[in-house]
Amino acid sequence: MASTTPFTVAAALLLTIVTLVAALVNPALAAPTTSAQKAAQWKTITKNGVGTDSGMWYSLWTDSPGHASLMVGPGGQYKTTWNKVGDVVAGKGWPTGSFTRAVGYSGTFSPQGSGFLSLYGWTKDWTVEYAISDNWGNYRPTGEFRGTLVSDGDTYDIYQVFRKDASPSGGKFQNYMSVRRNKRSSGTITFANHVKAWASHGMKLGPLGVQFLATEGYKSSGSSSINVWEVHP
Repeated sequence: MASTTPFTVAAALLLTIVTLVAALVNPALAAPTTSAQKAAQWKTITKNGVGTDSGMWYSLWTDSPGHASLMVGPGGQYKTTWNKVGDVVAGKGWPTGSFTRAVGYSGTFSPQGSGFLSLYGWTKDWTVEYAISDNWGNYRPTGEFRGTLVSDGDTYDIYQVFRKDASPSGGKFQNYMSVRRNKRSSGTITFANHVKAWASHGMKLGPLGVQFLATEGYKSSGSSSINVWEVHP
């Protein structure tokens, strides 16, 4: 007698057909993604620039000396590494900011020296650069103290800085900053709360340009691995 009966062969063939059809209808039933396929979903950027990946906008900017890279993966995932850089700002988010956007994020942030993990952006006219910093390295951001804000489970100190150097458009600009008192590398940032608090101190924003969850390293080395998304009510 054969080791496999015709019924068993037919049943096995039918099971294979059903599984293939189910996989077409529901990709979650398909074969698991291999390590090579997962690696292929990530792209490494080493030159300054912006782009889109997995429906999210990304940016990498760095200056000399040193080396920095940005890896962008599925959805809002990104990884950064930097080594003895002058300055690097990299991350994922949106090409146009929203005053009502709530941003969720999670991951790891490991600066060796000065670094910041922030919801970061500019106004369209490049007159205001803003950052809501939830984590930092050996230097906590500061400026001219304007007040405090309680939001998303902690107190933020509000600072304003009038910059003497030129913005990307060549003109003068200001920094608006909210700095969390207790560091974290995951949570939600409700941007509208900060906009309202800044405005109460005369720190108003015009139409928004880019807005993203940024990793910054300043005269340091380090790495981060972050996933960012928009929180919907």
